[in-house]
Amino acid sequence: MPTSPVARSTSAAAGRAPRLGAPLLPAGRIGWAPGPIGTIALAAAVTGLPVLLHLTGAAVGIAACVVLALLLANFAAPAVPIALIFSYLFQNLFVALVSPAIDDISQFNTIRAYNFILTAVTWIVAAWWFWTARASYDRRFRTLMDVTTVALAAIGVYFVLGLIANPSGAVIYLRNIVAPFLLLQIFAVVAYRNRISMSWALIAVATFTLLYGYLELFAHDGLLSLVNGDTYLNWKVKESYEAGVFLKDLHETGRVLRSYLDTLVIDFLNTPLFRDLGVSV
Repeated sequence: MPTSPVARSTSAAAGRAPRLGAPLLPAGRIGWAPGPIGTIALAAAVTGLPVLLHLTGAAVGIAACVVLALLLANFAAPAVPIALIFSYLFQNLFVALVSPAIDDISQFNTIRAYNFILTAVTWIVAAWWFWTARASYDRRFRTLMDVTTVALAAIGVYFVLGLIANPSGAVIYLRNIVAPFLLLQIFAVVAYRNRISMSWALIAVATFTLLYGYLELFAHDGLLSLVNGDTYLNWKVKESYEAGVFLKDLHETGRVLRSYLDTLVIDFLNTPLFRDLGVSV
């Protein structure tokens, strides 16, 4: 019996490999999408609660961050990208709010590490999803994950070598270098597995960031006083002073820093290339 052109077209389409990004996994495994307001509320919770609980003890804060990251990744995966973006943008605001309760530099440093812990735990979940069902993903997607995983392995080797020479510096550079690759893999896997709509939540976060920036520009002292930003910056100044940053800056530029306000001054476009112009902001 002859086959109609429509049937042949449908059959051919079904036989073709799916496009990059087409969800191959069962729909039952797609996470809950809480909507723009719910997404931002979840982002604020996973960002702020570990910081607040850290004041009762570092172990409590870390445990809370790990649990929240696992819950977010497993039950509200479509909210993960916004939650991580929110965490990297606004974690220091939460730290500033609790900064009067911080006791020492060590606590000040550790309390600012939760966005990376959130990233690392979420990445472990995303990596588990991918590597336990690797064959279910598009070939080009597997190539993307393979290449970035090789980069992560190379960064790990570099970290081990640096750990021998300078442990604290190696940890700092590990975070700065590895975080973009972790975020790339997280966002890619989440977007592949879920139908995500982050436009409105992202617009809301961007709008708040823009408004906060202008508020800090035009009402700097009042805003810092309101969110304990002055206390936060004083901790930053103390951290830099003990690390010898100010002395190094004095030798290199001849500039003497008098208070935390001087640390907010940057060269034009925040690059030493224009330092000789004498223009600062």
